[in-house]
Amino acid sequence: MNKDLTVGKPESVLWRFCLPLFGSVIFQQLYNIADSLVAGKFINESALAAVGNSYEITLIFIAFAFGCNMGCSVIVSRLFGAKEYRNMKTAVSTTFIFTAVLLAVMVIAGLLTSRELLALIHTPDDIMDASLLYLNIYIYGLPFMFFYNIATGIFSALGDSRTPFIFLAISSVSNIFVDILFVKSFQMGIAGVAWATFLCQGVSAVLAVAVVIRRLIGIKTEGRFRFFDGSILKQILVVAIPSTLAELYIHRKYYHPECYQRLRNQRYRRIFCSCQAEQSGHHLSYHTGKRYLKLYRPEYRCRQDRPYPFRLQGFLKAGLAVMYSVCVVVLHLRKMAVAALS
Repeated sequence: MNKDLTVGKPESVLWRFCLPLFGSVIFQQLYNIADSLVAGKFINESALAAVGNSYEITLIFIAFAFGCNMGCSVIVSRLFGAKEYRNMKTAVSTTFIFTAVLLAVMVIAGLLTSRELLALIHTPDDIMDASLLYLNIYIYGLPFMFFYNIATGIFSALGDSRTPFIFLAISSVSNIFVDILFVKSFQMGIAGVAWATFLCQGVSAVLAVAVVIRRLIGIKTEGRFRFFDGSILKQILVVAIPSTLAELYIHRKYYHPECYQRLRNQRYRRIFCSCQAEQSGHHLSYHTGKRYLKLYRPEYRCRQDRPYPFRLQGFLKAGLAVMYSVCVVVLHLRKMAVAALS
């Protein structure tokens, strides 16, 4: 259900809102952890290296999806808090239209340049075909990933972090079993790992978008809303572009070709596979912190008829307590992820 986070005690509001968010981060990272675990345990080290090698290219697409998520969620939350529901619906439809155009460009460009991107990071010949297969299937599933991220941003803007958490939890856990089914029972190899993720992400994305549309239909507005608005798109891009660039900059170290040249030497292959376990733990802790910081954007969920500095101070105090509590759990989960993949 939709919830106005500008009312209520900051401590209780923040706890109820952010706990499902932190859970979503864990299950979001479970996709890559499950793919790496199944590839390493049921196929071979080369398959694990191929998944990890392709994953660094997918970070480029993830950065753009994160930018769309941030741009949409910030503008929608601002309009929802100000009770400008007609403009809010316009912002959602504008985001969907822009994302569809962006996806058409990214999918075509990704499929045409996937081999060149892998060659750019000096992917060894013996895992080139497996990496290319995994990456191409991943690119086919980009629409699901983008629209799911946008849907979760809209849910958060409407004050609902529980619904996307439920979708993601079911999808992530299902991905583990489908991974094992495709790889172990159907003997599909690394393609089975990729298609399992494609299938599970697709189901969760379709359900999330359907629920978002249903929620928006239930919000009454005066008059019809516009399906596309250039001025609102500009506001979205003002947030989305810096967010995307920041995400690309943070992950820049994974794009350096020298990190992958040593894959050509077989004795470094096992070291690389161990590094994949550490990277999975790193992404778990990083994305958890990113979710926490997202709550403190000054324009996030403010209302035009209600000053927010006092409430922001309350949220900051409550947030510190939440952060230190969650850090302990995240550190233990990171150790468990590294141990499972090592």
